[in-house]
Amino acid sequence: MIRNKDLQEIANRGELSDKVLKGLIEEHQNACVRFNKLDDYYKGKHQVFFRKDQGDGRPNNKIMHNYAKYIVVMSVGYLLGDRVKYTSDLDISAILTRYKKANFSDCDEEIAKDVAIFGRGFELLYLDGESRLPRSHVIDPRSIFTVYSDTPKHEKLFSVYYYPNITEIGKQDGFCINIYTKENIYEYRTKNLSGPYEKVCSSRHFFKEVPVVEYFNNEEAVSDFEDVLSLIDAYNILQSDRVNDVERFVQAILFLKNFSITDADVSILKERRILQANGANDVDAKWLSHALDQSGVEIIRKTVEADIHKFSFVPAITDEHFSGNASGVALKYKLIGLSQMNKIKKRYMERGLKERLGLCLDLPNFKPNISPHDINIEFLHSLPVNDLETAKMVSELSGIVKNETLLKQLSFVRNPKEEAA
Repeated sequence: MIRNKDLQEIANRGELSDKVLKGLIEEHQNACVRFNKLDDYYKGKHQVFFRKDQGDGRPNNKIMHNYAKYIVVMSVGYLLGDRVKYTSDLDISAILTRYKKANFSDCDEEIAKDVAIFGRGFELLYLDGESRLPRSHVIDPRSIFTVYSDTPKHEKLFSVYYYPNITEIGKQDGFCINIYTKENIYEYRTKNLSGPYEKVCSSRHFFKEVPVVEYFNNEEAVSDFEDVLSLIDAYNILQSDRVNDVERFVQAILFLKNFSITDADVSILKERRILQANGANDVDAKWLSHALDQSGVEIIRKTVEADIHKFSFVPAITDEHFSGNASGVALKYKLIGLSQMNKIKKRYMERGLKERLGLCLDLPNFKPNISPHDINIEFLHSLPVNDLETAKMVSELSGIVKNETLLKQLSFVRNPKEEAA
């Protein structure tokens, strides 16, 4: 959300007008229409369930295939196959200890999932009341937004977090609105999101910047499955109609020519599977059914399914062609689309993690004089590994390359330095 930089000073003083705040919230609410649709698809609430019954007795099956969730699970699992690793040439052991106590790694996967679903994710940093350590709270993008300046740098001006105010007896009583500026938190209450807004109090958050980190999935902030929503709808409809065709075929009508049967004959037909026409000429009996072209439908199904994987860059792991060649090079080639998408996701995820790191390093109880740029962030991907092939390569390079470097290539070696000692 972009606004004039002059708005920062107004927000810093806690003097945002009702008109400005209302406009910001309304703009975010409009964006939430898209977020709600993406969340529905991830949770399996697809368009196919809204198909109307024709009311003439025809089957109307509604088959849902949750490719949206499959894509998110695969992409997040590949990006964060293991916990994010922080390394540096400097001594950062004290920082890592504080990071571990703050349980930041537990939030990373939740953030990555939001980013994959909505195209962006948010975390709010705050100081724990007892330990005074920073903590992270992952917030649904439908409840928070950040305002940036209209300058080329797009500086962060402030963030707005709003949520229902729940009373002691579990009923909603209006909304709470928290505005996070560079120094303060301003709390507002309102009966309705459209205002008016009453400022309740303000407090310091003790970070040196706005303590809200926004993560992006890519430059356009597009979801992992947003580009294939129409293909997912097509696949659901195709499979639903396929089941409908089979059901109509089962419900075929028996056509009798030049003879009739009684209720007793129907009972005999059901029991003995025999139909007899006595004393009639040019008789015939056949089923009137809907013609099934399963081969043609199967070709379309495979085409749509292939397009879903092609344009989402997530491979079909269960496909027989995928597992046909398990060599390391072959697996990397088959995962090249996912790998290319992951490079973009990793770059934007790392940018957010660096921002979080910078906010923490500025705190008094973290080690000073270390910049986030002095710390490297490594993503350990969840990738099938051919250990036998790697072991052969390591064996052939023994004596040529340092042992520690060789041991790093083996997925089952956790501490190459200790193993090489």
